[in-house]
Amino acid sequence: MDLIRRGSRLLGRQASSSTKKQRIVIIGSGWAGFTFLQRLDARQYEVFVISPRSYFVFTPLLAGTAVGTLEFRCALESVRATRKCHFHEAWAESIDFDKREVTCSDAMKAVGDARTFAVPYDQLILAPGSYSNTFDIPGVHEHAHFLKSVEDARRIRNRVLACFEQASSPTTTAEERARLLTFCIVGGGPTGVEFAAELHDLVAKNLNKLYPDLAHLVKIEIFDIAESILVSFDKKLASYAQARFARDGIKVHTKQSPKRVLADRLVFTEDPKDAVGDLQDKPYGMLVWSTGLMASPLVQLLGKEGLIDVDDKTHALLTNGQLQVLHNGLPRKEVYALGDCATIQGQILPATAQVASQKGQYLASILNTRKIADFKFVYRGSMAFLGGGAAIVDASQAKNGPRISGRVAYIMWKTAYLTMTVSWRNKVLIPTYWLLNAIFGRDINRF
Repeated sequence: MDLIRRGSRLLGRQASSSTKKQRIVIIGSGWAGFTFLQRLDARQYEVFVISPRSYFVFTPLLAGTAVGTLEFRCALESVRATRKCHFHEAWAESIDFDKREVTCSDAMKAVGDARTFAVPYDQLILAPGSYSNTFDIPGVHEHAHFLKSVEDARRIRNRVLACFEQASSPTTTAEERARLLTFCIVGGGPTGVEFAAELHDLVAKNLNKLYPDLAHLVKIEIFDIAESILVSFDKKLASYAQARFARDGIKVHTKQSPKRVLADRLVFTEDPKDAVGDLQDKPYGMLVWSTGLMASPLVQLLGKEGLIDVDDKTHALLTNGQLQVLHNGLPRKEVYALGDCATIQGQILPATAQVASQKGQYLASILNTRKIADFKFVYRGSMAFLGGGAAIVDASQAKNGPRISGRVAYIMWKTAYLTMTVSWRNKVLIPTYWLLNAIFGRDINRF
């Protein structure tokens, strides 16, 4: 406790030169937190950011970085480089709402050796994001790969290349070779679909030249519990995506429920309610898990202790229309929650980057101008890359919104994400890597 108090006093002294400014503490550096930081007028506030990562991840580009289409740095934006905040690379462990303090542990230390300190706040922005939901299926954490961070993308790239190297060994049996070159993706949403498309392009355009005897053995298979992939898209566009995958040899298994993940095979059934009957298995060389979200440990703790009201189904933090968190149905006026960790009471919005970004923009505007109005989400469409220079763009839920597929959609997909990147550095790097890969092929070195 003495260490916490000393840390709190130290942080208080850091703010002594700007005591007239209110202190805003942001927990998280994802879509919601980083967008809020960008849009906030830092001249009016003293801003602290607490996050275990010192950067923002542009998640739509992660699938491309995992196969060498882009380099990892292209999907990163530095929090410190904004020069709008004090930054602590730390985990937010707990919050004392009475004292208005966040207790943190140093993310740079080993878990057992982490130092704790307290950060006081006048206004608190909760945006810690979410984790991949394993639905308590045995073996997922131990054997599956996720795709939510640059570290995940690096591990996937190394595993793909390792599978090809092992498969090319003269000591590998035909059965083992077939397993190593089978890549399974659980989840038929945009992330899973785009990774399957990127992996197919990597094999078809690059690895087939380096491993000519292996490329024809590669199998890419998607498993989803829904009736089709991309269920959030217009049905015609989802059907177009599935037909294109069938043409490219990417097999889609719908209405399949994973039951267990072993080190070398996925166990599943066609009946989601049947835990033991009619089980099937699929041997794999790599499995990517890309389905469902769950609350972060901090959000789980706040809900478990009854400090903030949570949604009964999603366990996300409940907020009012101004994004203030609720406690016993009443708002904590100095505490806001946005992004995947929160949901507005009485509204159902998808846990997407688009929603999180708009909430960040909205809240920054409210705190900059002090003009109070309820948040209103404006749907701007959804996009998915399908490989081979094709994509789909679905803006059918917007007024007079189009449904576009093929190469035109692919150009729109590239243009949109290039426009959305934050720094000029990445606006230059991304098209440069696209050009280099078109001329010389993808970077497929393992490191």
